[in-house]
Amino acid sequence: MAIPTVSPSFMHAAFEYLSSQGIDESAVLNELKRNNRQQLVLNGRVSLKDYQRLFVVGQALTGDEHFGLNMGASPMPRSWGLVSHLAMSAPTPLIALSALLNYSRLQLDFAQFELDEPEGDNLVLSWLSNVPRRPSRHVIEHMFANILALASSQIGYPSHHIRIEFKHEYAGSTAHVEKVLNADVSFDCSADRIFVPKQFLELKSRYDQDDLFPYTEDLARQRLMALRGEDKLINTIRGVILNQLPFGLPKIGDTAKALDMTSRTLQRRLHERQLKYQILLDDVRRGLARELVVKPELTLSEVADYLGFNDQSAFQHAFQRWEGTTPGKFRKVIRRN
Repeated sequence: MAIPTVSPSFMHAAFEYLSSQGIDESAVLNELKRNNRQQLVLNGRVSLKDYQRLFVVGQALTGDEHFGLNMGASPMPRSWGLVSHLAMSAPTPLIALSALLNYSRLQLDFAQFELDEPEGDNLVLSWLSNVPRRPSRHVIEHMFANILALASSQIGYPSHHIRIEFKHEYAGSTAHVEKVLNADVSFDCSADRIFVPKQFLELKSRYDQDDLFPYTEDLARQRLMALRGEDKLINTIRGVILNQLPFGLPKIGDTAKALDMTSRTLQRRLHERQLKYQILLDDVRRGLARELVVKPELTLSEVADYLGFNDQSAFQHAFQRWEGTTPGKFRKVIRRN
């Protein structure tokens, strides 16, 4: 199993928060036995082990038993990087949540989020760890507080009437935790999750930027695929999809059969990587579309048919979403260059 990691932005946020608390960076590095913070970064990522040590050191240097929680609730640290920009530019809460679900792996790869809509008045956002040893309570409370801080202060969604459940035990009073999170909080529960009223979906983002969101999502998709570039299974699936496209748009069952596994197994393997089949299929079609559109011997109708679109209009719409322009204009620009 690969070493679990987080994006360096989480590490930098911890150093920034400690600095705001009057803790010099050299004191933190001394406790970590490092000469500079860049030594914590390997292949562009920070190991979960080193990230958790930052919380241990942070609690020791500040004397704050709620270090992770308080840091997560601070509006200063920008832990979520590109994902936060996606959420802020999303036109609706549902699209903002989808960004978190689809692209959180850019920031952390040891857990994933799932959204359920059970019967009743609440949406349930669950946080599922995929490592053998559960991360520390500081890390988990930090993640939850950071998401709520992003939602309320940066995006403009109110955080009232929220209920939170944590799996870990808590020996002290929950009053401070509830105050920071502005929510009803329970510990020693069966899962880590946030309950939000369904009316949340009817809200409008304060910073809705329809023109910015597609471009930001495009960048997020590119980074996500680059992050998975060395994953042999993902590359194999991409190859199977490419081979099947000339014969029609491959469904997950078709791809699973070609890989000699069941659809459920393939879904599980993708879920472990925080990836959905549709996202992977879409990315393969997009890459192939860029290659085929510039071939003068192919009509745009032939390209659309090869990529599995029912008609050219559907292809035009998809290409506009992918590239921000029509396939015809894209072809003309490439030819001129």
